[in-house]
Order: sequence, then structure tokens, then C-alpha cells
Amino acid sequence: MRAIILAAGSDGDIHPHLGLASALAARGHEVLFLTSFDYLDLVRSCGFDAASIIDPHDQDDFQSVEGLGPIGKARSRCRFFARKVAAICASVSARLDDRSILIAPPFAWPLAKLLHLTCGVPYISTVLSPPSLCSLRNPPAFRSGEWFSRLPWPARKALFRGLEYFLVDPVFRWLLKDLLRTMQLPAPRRVISQWSHSPQRMLGLFSDWFCPKAEDWPPQLMLTSFPLFHPHAATEELSASLRRFLDAGAPPVVFTAGTETRTVRSFFEIALRGVQTLGLRAVFLTRLAGQLPSLPDTIHYENYSSLHLLLPRAAAIVHHGGIGTTAQAFHAGIPQLLLPGRLDQFDNARHVERLGCGLVEKNLRDSRGATARLRSLLHSVDIADTSRALRHHMVPGHEACSRAAELIEETWHGARTDQGTGSQDLRLSRGLGMAGGTARPRQSCPPVP
Repeated sequence: MRAIILAAGSDGDIHPHLGLASALAARGHEVLFLTSFDYLDLVRSCGFDAASIIDPHDQDDFQSVEGLGPIGKARSRCRFFARKVAAICASVSARLDDRSILIAPPFAWPLAKLLHLTCGVPYISTVLSPPSLCSLRNPPAFRSGEWFSRLPWPARKALFRGLEYFLVDPVFRWLLKDLLRTMQLPAPRRVISQWSHSPQRMLGLFSDWFCPKAEDWPPQLMLTSFPLFHPHAATEELSASLRRFLDAGAPPVVFTAGTETRTVRSFFEIALRGVQTLGLRAVFLTRLAGQLPSLPDTIHYENYSSLHLLLPRAAAIVHHGGIGTTAQAFHAGIPQLLLPGRLDQFDNARHVERLGCGLVEKNLRDSRGATARLRSLLHSVDIADTSRALRHHMVPGHEACSRAAELIEETWHGARTDQGTGSQDLRLSRGLGMAGGTARPRQSCPPVP
């Protein structure tokens, strides 16, 4: 098998897919990792062939909208998106052969679907956190989105279907109209709820106790638990300065705003005020040292430290609510204070609070509120006990990765069997949510411009 993994984003996006790659490689399969330029060295240091699908100039191109109004900015970014999708499709299609299977997280679902429909290559959709599944029965939590959950089921369904039909689908067809014409594909329908999902297999990379399976999730979804993976775990260790700080006093509170966050000044200014008010020791983790305020001796700064080594020695963690950091805190068995800011972070925070392992502060500008929450967290015996107890429900990362690898193998073998019996096109066209959406055999994949 030749597994082609598309993964970009933060450490919380990359590391789980590196875990899948390692499990597949251990089973003798070839792995090609397609990622952003800033993770190439990490991927290659793990022993995998890697190529960049997101380059340094892409960020500049996406942000080059100075002097444009709202409509002009939207058009510029839409054109950038369309060009980038076409370029990535061309790059990936050139690497496909009859042994290939694509493994794609949410940002790459449309790419994988286009290549699947054009070339017949099987693909698996990976799901890092529940909001990507867009359940209407159990709607995910988003900023200012509580009202949607309070609507009756028929109203939620009608509103979502209307937005998808009248807004999302037309925009997606407009963005990719030239590429769809070149690839000889019909216009997609129900892009969010059906079209982009793999009809063969979806892997939920989280546990059912974190978020019970909703009745309207795709039936091809399988949960594998959190695939915690630590690059170079055998040789990793805490820095000497961090070890000295940890040994010098009480367990600190760890603060991190996530590896993908680009503006962290406000987060750490609030953290500093809270630490000083409560008289705590703390560790600040960020790769953006230039945005840190002046720190007292009671706070230690690290550019990066592996959370699986640091968190077991911490009193608690204050973070942005990313799914990777959340899973690491579960594994360490420590309380969490979550300050969500965007996307799935609000839903992850909701589940942590529901499980009794932490508290949530949604007002990111309220330093007094965050400080009060942190005080309550550190004094809560119930949260501490629940966090320690939940640790025993975590499946070891290598077991979760191995289970995911088994499902990937099973999907690949199933696709090859169907191809051999001549039934692949029928099987892969089911559930695509689009007229004439039959997958073409891989041998007939046309060149993508």
C-alpha cells in the first residue's frame, strides 16, 4: 500500500497523522506525507518522504488584499483558493499509482474527493474533532452559536439545508468551476453534509467518551480514540533550564495558546496578571517570544516542550482548546482551563467542562474572569479527582494508531477487491450526494492543470 497523507495546520493536526504514518510504516507500507513547508523537517526526521503543498509565499498571497474593500478581499481570496486547490490536485495526481490510498483531514476533504472521482483512488477522511461532522441532532458549539442548538430539530434541519443549498454549494461550484470542467466532473451538491465525506471510511481520531456518537453522523465513521504520537519520544527530554525550574518549587501552571495561533500577546498578558494575582509558578509555552511581556522569576519561558513530558509535572494547564492539547491534558490527568477563540475550540471546551475535567472562560479580554476561573480550578477537588480518573480511560497512543492503521488497510484491500471484481465504480459512487458522481478507474486519471 502507498499511503499519501495530506496534513497541515498545527502540531495538533500534524502529530496524529505522523502517528498513523508510523503505524503504517511499521506494517511495511510506503508513506508519502504532503504538508506545509514549516513541518517538512519534522516529517523527514521521522523517516518519511515529504513534500510541501503549502509554501511560504502562500500566506503572503492570501493576505495581499491591502487597499481592497470587503468584496474585493473576498474575490481575491476566492481566486487564491481556486488556484491553490488546482495546484495541489496537480501535485497529488502526479504521485498516484494503483497502490495508492489518500488520507485527508477536513481541510483536504474536497481535494481527496476530486481525486477520488477523477482517478478512482480510494480515500479516507480523518476527523480530529467532532464539529467537523456537522451534526444537527447534537450541534457543535461555536462562538455566538448557542441559539442554533436551542432551535427545534425541524428548524435546525431546514436552516442548515437552506444555507448549504443556497450559499455553500453555489460558492463551491463557482470557486472550482474551471477545475471541475477540466476534470470532467459534474457540479457537487450538499458539499458539507455529504459530498466531501469519503463514502468508504471515515476515521474519528477521538474517543466515544469524549463525544458520544450522534445518530446523524455518517455510518461509515469509526472512532479510534486519540492517536497520541510524540516524534522522537525515545530521545526527547525536557530542557535543562526547564528541569531546574520544575525542581525548584511547586508544580507550575502551564500556559499555551497553541502552535498555530499568530497573535498571543493578549493571552500571555492575561496569564501574567493571573499568575501574579494568585502567586503561582508558571511555564509559558510559545514560539512567538517577541510577543511576551516582561516575565518575573516565577515564570519560565520555553519556545517548545513536549507536553507528554511536561504536563505530568504541572498543577494544571491553561490553553486555547485545541484538540491536541486537550488530549494531552487528558493523558496527563490534570485540570484544564480553556480560553477558546475560534473554530472547534468552543466545542472541545464544552466537552471538557461536561466531563468535569476543567472550566471555560469565553471572554478572552476579561483578565479578572480568567483569574477567578483559574482560582476555582486549582481549588476544586472534584475537578482534580475527575481528571486523574479519566486518565485511565485514555487508550495508549500506539494502540489507537495501530487500530487506525488496521482500518486503513481494510479500506484499501476492500477497494482493490472491488476493482478486481469490476464493482468499484458502483461501490464508490454510493452516498456521494451528486448526480453522475461515479468514480473513474485510476488508469484514466487526466492531467490536472
